[in-house]
Amino acid sequence: VTLWDPRQLELHVVPGSQEPIGATGETGSGSVPRDGRTLTRLAAGFNGGVQALHGEWGVYAEGTLFLPPKPWGATLFALEGGDTGFGSWPGDRGAIPPEVLEFRQNLTSLVEDGQINPYRRTFWGGNVPGAPAGETHTARTGLCSTREGFVAFFWGNGLTERSLGDAMLGVRCNYGVHLDMNGANTGFEFLRVTPANATPARTRPLSVGEHEGPVPSAADYTVRARRMVRGMHEMNFPRYIKRDPRDFFYLLLRPVLPGAPLRPPVTPAMPGEGQWRVQGLSDAPFPWPMARTRLRPDPVQPERWVNLVRVDPRRGRP
Repeated sequence: VTLWDPRQLELHVVPGSQEPIGATGETGSGSVPRDGRTLTRLAAGFNGGVQALHGEWGVYAEGTLFLPPKPWGATLFALEGGDTGFGSWPGDRGAIPPEVLEFRQNLTSLVEDGQINPYRRTFWGGNVPGAPAGETHTARTGLCSTREGFVAFFWGNGLTERSLGDAMLGVRCNYGVHLDMNGANTGFEFLRVTPANATPARTRPLSVGEHEGPVPSAADYTVRARRMVRGMHEMNFPRYIKRDPRDFFYLLLRPVLPGAPLRPPVTPAMPGEGQWRVQGLSDAPFPWPMARTRLRPDPVQPERWVNLVRVDPRRGRP
């Protein structure tokens, strides 16, 4: 299980370059955007849902509705402002709400309000070719929202839908979605991208399930990748920094105060100069709405100080 705080990480959907195919034949980019602001905030990538031929569950991303939402489909939402949402699509289908920027559906909910398989689904995907008849133990993945508001990704090499649901309940999930399954289709990678000329030197050799190299189609950047579990069987590692034929998800770091310190123009810096502080500014819970610092902006007049306040517009509005 990998758990994260959605106040610090935002979820995005990537439609594959071959699958799913929209109603008029369009396909997605199959890759994380190559602009520097996106790449340098990239934190992780992981598998999406089952193929479209196994139910045609809804996919909406990159401004395109590839497959329309299905009533009661278990849905993962990327919402306006960077928030992540979970829920079952309304039975009357309805229009896509304006605050929904992206979504991916997969089957019906596996866990909802403390109950496993509330819709009494009887089929949760087929096993790999050659598996014994009736064998349902295989690599399975899932994503859930916990009672505390965190998001959890699950992977296991020999799970049934029941054992995946039991694991979700053990992590205190209140809504869980079954994602893709079977061996090479499943995987989660921690990713860190830096400008090639500013990548810190490695302090040790690479281990099993780790990678370092140029970002495909963005050679000015270097990516370091590590599998969530060394025993994952995903193909083409690192998979989610490349162009992929199938849909997947990625996580971006959300800007959160107090933020990186400022570089003081006057050297040597005074103690605490340019360091953002949040103490005493608000009783509001995390993420902090404001931060402050002070520094000397003019080397010619080092006795002059400027006081600065940084405000998160998601937490305070003029």
